[in-house]
Amino acid sequence: MPDLNQLRALGETVQPPPLDALRAVSRTRRRQDVTAAVAACCTVALIAAGAVVVGFDGASDSDPEPAPPPPTPSRAATTPGYLETIRPDGVLVLAPGEAPGAVSLDGGRYAVHLSGSTLAEIDVPDGWQVQYGHYLQPNPSASQSGMVFITGSTGERTFVPADPCRDQSFTEAEPTVDDLATDLAALPFLETTKQARTSVGGVEARLVELRIPADADLLACQQNRVVLYRSGRTASGVWTAGPEGAVIRLWVLEVHGTRYAIHAQWAETARDLAVLTGMVRSITFTRDGPSDGK
Repeated sequence: MPDLNQLRALGETVQPPPLDALRAVSRTRRRQDVTAAVAACCTVALIAAGAVVVGFDGASDSDPEPAPPPPTPSRAATTPGYLETIRPDGVLVLAPGEAPGAVSLDGGRYAVHLSGSTLAEIDVPDGWQVQYGHYLQPNPSASQSGMVFITGSTGERTFVPADPCRDQSFTEAEPTVDDLATDLAALPFLETTKQARTSVGGVEARLVELRIPADADLLACQQNRVVLYRSGRTASGVWTAGPEGAVIRLWVLEVHGTRYAIHAQWAETARDLAVLTGMVRSITFTRDGPSDGK
């Protein structure tokens, strides 16, 4: 089982790429979209200004894409350090840890370690990859953008910034799900575009959807970044977002006594955001066994 401090430490390691690089990727993908006549996706990690907000009751307006077929042995199975086991029910359990780089996954049902014996199972589309056993994102060659990941704070407190851009001094959030969701929705600088009570995997959750203003100048922010919150007392637990126009969906919930935040962010189009939301809707929670949804 992973040490949660290792997972939080990834917040320092896996940061959004430089803004210029994000803009270049966005421009390239828009050209690809025109050429291919298709819409092209969340650290976790990329979003164009003016992204359409999909109506939400815990999901997109349309049903999520059908669940992938039962998983076949992924490339993670032959890459040392990435696959822990394949369960009898066919779920591939990704190994926790700090294996460098990313590895491609075949579409299917996967489980990622959270804390203690708790795992989150999730449907992963074909053409995606995993980094550090925890961050799920499309392969660079895919006509899609975004990232899905989960953060937690077992034994640690959570802090929110006075201002995500201009004053990144932190104040402690109270311990409940509602406390953190309320604090996130009240953050200045960011636009709060959606709040809802919903559920993920049968667990009650608070959805908060935030947007970085399209005309924001992130280079004028402290450390040239937008800070959402911090888990624990060190800089390694700081969770960031970007670039301008970015839409961030956060589901705050409590599983087995631990408060978590599920991130779906850095989607470039409404379609990408819908795919990320469908992945979140597929999540169930288990304790080293078949999904129990609790």
